[in-house]
Amino acid sequence: MARCLLGLGANLGNRRQTLDRAVELLQSAPQITAVSVSRYHETRPVGGPVDQPVFLNAAAVIETTLAPEALLDTLQEIENRLGRERETRWGPRTIDLDLLLYGTETISSERLTVPHPRMAWRRFVLEPAAEVAAEMQHPGIGWTVAALRENLDRLPTPYIAIAGGIGAGKTALARRLVQTGSVDWIPERFDADALSRFYATKLEDRQTFKQDQRPTGAGKLYRCGSTSPAAGPARRPTEAGKLYRYGSSSPAAGPARQPTGAGDTDSAEVPNRSAALPPDSTSIGPQIELEFLRLRTELLTAERLKNLKIDRPSGESARPWTTDWWFDQSAAFAEVWLSADEFARFEEKYREARSQVIRPTLVVYLDVPPETLRQRIQRRGRPFEKGLTENRLETLVRSLEKRLHCNDVGPVLNIPDGTPEAIAEEVRTAIESIKVR
Repeated sequence: MARCLLGLGANLGNRRQTLDRAVELLQSAPQITAVSVSRYHETRPVGGPVDQPVFLNAAAVIETTLAPEALLDTLQEIENRLGRERETRWGPRTIDLDLLLYGTETISSERLTVPHPRMAWRRFVLEPAAEVAAEMQHPGIGWTVAALRENLDRLPTPYIAIAGGIGAGKTALARRLVQTGSVDWIPERFDADALSRFYATKLEDRQTFKQDQRPTGAGKLYRCGSTSPAAGPARRPTEAGKLYRYGSSSPAAGPARQPTGAGDTDSAEVPNRSAALPPDSTSIGPQIELEFLRLRTELLTAERLKNLKIDRPSGESARPWTTDWWFDQSAAFAEVWLSADEFARFEEKYREARSQVIRPTLVVYLDVPPETLRQRIQRRGRPFEKGLTENRLETLVRSLEKRLHCNDVGPVLNIPDGTPEAIAEEVRTAIESIKVR
């Protein structure tokens, strides 16, 4: 007998009557028992056509002996009986029944993905779900439904960290989100000369470039710093305060260029920073990684952010904020670039810093194949990136993906490569689903 979590929604016709009827049909369906239903929640639509009617959403817990795809057949049969038509993605609907969780199973087939790939940050899913299934665990993240719901309001405004391989388009995405008024952007600066020396040293030194291993099995959880799956409670991040608007070195200041981290130069330009690093090539690797770590820690500590303010027009609400880097990506790349001894020393500093920084509400991972990353790097023509082979890019991506599977990372929106417009729309919709009430 499997315990399953379902999401219910309707925004056409008599919504309450339709949801009531859907619950009745679930209760009378063969091989389904013990249906428990949340209150009905009214929420604004997220994504899809504009000017849709408001949704009525609910969650239900059922027990069933049906196999996952057989349960999907039953849910779709109920939708069809109630007049569901599938025409527009995120469009209006008479009824929507989603299989969110099927026990602790992870399922990926042409017809079915469980857990539901977007449930972990959708407020209209998590609020009703927390009423009836607070203790159920998301098997891919390792957090309970209650913890996922609490994560939405953990910070004064949501924080979206963008992760991905070198050349994945992190900075371009951040810029697009800023241009559409979706987010504010926390800037980062670094010494371009030091970065060039770093590449010159590390890309010539094949001995320091370690071949990492991809995590074994989709949906596995890894304790950070470990290569074997491990369960355990998630660390609760600290809270953040105010932030910089995109492109400024002080609140509401003028434009500035946006760099990224070592081995992670996604930005179009990398400005110089006055704090120079030692020119000694034998120490440049650990030094530059530690400098990036220090700068990113400064940017993400609650103590620093709480004193930053943004001038906004009267009545404008606070925007979510973003970085075109993810704090844990520092460790993922350092583990590849540094020797074992160097990384051991780096990791000690990293773990200390990680306990001080605010953690993202959502990590957006731009899942771009290494061969595509290499093509983009070649097109942008930065001399110090010439030595980045497809094999080396793949190793960096593997290390990053292992970090993304750590058991205290939280929700991750994985976006396959696509058009910039489609990727930005996916992220904007995710942000709205965190905020919408």
